[in-house]
Amino acid sequence: MDIDRTRLPVNQVENVTKFVAFTEENMLDLQDVERMIFTTLWMYIARASAPVTANHLKHRPMVIKATMDKLIYKHLIWYDNDLRAVLQCPPFSALHTAHEVKSFGWEGAYVCSFIDVPLALLIYGPNTWLKAKSVCPRSGEVLEYQVMLDSNQEFQVKAPSEADEWRIWVPNAVDGQLTLETNGLRSRINAFHSSVDYETYEHYHPDFGAGTLYTLEQAIYFSQCLLHAYQKVLVAR
Repeated sequence: MDIDRTRLPVNQVENVTKFVAFTEENMLDLQDVERMIFTTLWMYIARASAPVTANHLKHRPMVIKATMDKLIYKHLIWYDNDLRAVLQCPPFSALHTAHEVKSFGWEGAYVCSFIDVPLALLIYGPNTWLKAKSVCPRSGEVLEYQVMLDSNQEFQVKAPSEADEWRIWVPNAVDGQLTLETNGLRSRINAFHSSVDYETYEHYHPDFGAGTLYTLEQAIYFSQCLLHAYQKVLVAR
């Protein structure tokens, strides 16, 4: 897709393009049965908020094993060898994170990062308001807003006036790989209540890494770009 540079921070088109391309290319490489297992994983996590084991998948053990190995290699899931279970399959997380979503008629669910919040609409559907809640890792302030995917495949947002001060930190990645697992790049994408909160947090976490601060509007557009990549691969096929 063509990315609108005016809707992103300065010099972030390349970074976002890499993230989107990495996600799309790895999903496009999945065969039909692998894609089916992949979507089953994140739908199960969304509904049950629990790790997924091979027993939850209705396929032959050899197929499941081969698919899991491929999804791990492609960095599309977080598989814990000790538990023998999938803990995260973006956008959803079986682990409690700082980012929670709730849609009417559904139980609340956790997503992997701030940019994964709108991606939850992949299963909740368009024209549905999704309630989102994130927690600032510095101040502990709760950031609440609502997002909906309209008929034009654009995100509509309802947020308080203070949301103009929110800042979402997005890491730089040479290859566009949003790694999962503990301290992976994806888990570091967080929403701060203000730029001051981010600066204070960065001061006490000097190993945080290089990245860029986004406004809420810019972060939502980033999510929209990722959503289109998911739709291209998972919905159209």
